[in-house]
Amino acid sequence: MCLAVTPSPAAVRRSGRDVGLTDPDLEACIPVSAVLLETQPQGGQVLAGERLVLVCSVAEGTGDTTFFWHREDTGESVGSKRQRSRRAELEIPAVGESHAGRYYCTADNGHGLARSGALNVTVTVPASCPILTLRAPGPGTRATVGDVVELHCEAHSGSPLIQYRFYHEDVTLGSSSAPSGGGASFNLSLTPERSGNYSCEANNGLGAQRSEAVPLSITDPSSKIHLTNGPHRCEGRVVMERDGSWGTVCDDGWDMKDVAVVCRELVCGVAKHTPAGLLYLPLAEEDQSVFLQVALATGPRMLAECEQVETFDCDHSVDAGAVCEALLRPLPETTLLIRIDPRIGGMLAGEDLGAVSDLGFQWDTDPGRREGSRKDSGSIKETRPQTIKDRAP
Repeated sequence: MCLAVTPSPAAVRRSGRDVGLTDPDLEACIPVSAVLLETQPQGGQVLAGERLVLVCSVAEGTGDTTFFWHREDTGESVGSKRQRSRRAELEIPAVGESHAGRYYCTADNGHGLARSGALNVTVTVPASCPILTLRAPGPGTRATVGDVVELHCEAHSGSPLIQYRFYHEDVTLGSSSAPSGGGASFNLSLTPERSGNYSCEANNGLGAQRSEAVPLSITDPSSKIHLTNGPHRCEGRVVMERDGSWGTVCDDGWDMKDVAVVCRELVCGVAKHTPAGLLYLPLAEEDQSVFLQVALATGPRMLAECEQVETFDCDHSVDAGAVCEALLRPLPETTLLIRIDPRIGGMLAGEDLGAVSDLGFQWDTDPGRREGSRKDSGSIKETRPQTIKDRAP
């Protein structure tokens, strides 16, 4: 039995008689107050799988007290305890992501319920082992030189921010982050040496995880198309090979979609213009064939794969040209062969002749070919042919 404490007088009335506070059978009844919720570990931040303790305490209060723990964000009750103490603990042996949220506790000793403030519990989750996916234009894990492949890395669990790194044969290609979780991607333009195994890594500061390796096979088919008589290999009149012979392409309906196919096939940059082929003199020989009248480009990888109009009524005054962004490939270390092919009326676009000469090449006098060999030491002797548009006799 207890009596509620009042400031004065010093005695209270019970059962019609005065009883002093010194009566051993009586206890002052003090309501609970100053309810506080704390966590172990402190701060409410805990690693997934670890133990979490929610500690509810009161500064004052007598008698048996019932403690309740609640989720503020979901409204659910998560536990209760009744004991003769000003402090109680609720243990979660192994927390998971579902335990993250806002918590509060209440206390009641029969003389009024009091509530604590809300406390946020954060559950940090290490990044799981990521999965690497290669998204190539072609089927499976095969691609062609010049393709752009998307490397997508994703850890299906893990607290943000997750940092992803992409590797080719353990050499870092680049990195990307996912501030809100989820995956990240990295785009890679393929060259012949990019064949091999790819992997990725996920790290959110709680330990790095590496994906399994994914192989990629890159093919480098011989090009069936060239741009001739232009200032570099990515600009000129369009010529294509068929059954060992080279012919031109008519500019009927020739548009940027067609040029884009050419640029992609030649491993050049983006399509820029659709010039007339007659701008790239000299014109093709009159007896040279026109292999393609109208190219209906709808996303093929090669010009020869385009749908075609079979009626041919074009001459070489309406040959098609193309201008792509110039992405010159690295020059060979020792020898470069530039072939003057009389069948297509000019130089087979391979490398920029000016750039080759600037590096110091000697040219032989064989009219059917021009071969430049870079000297390893000593002075450089340079001899240029009269014009890059010379034809073999």
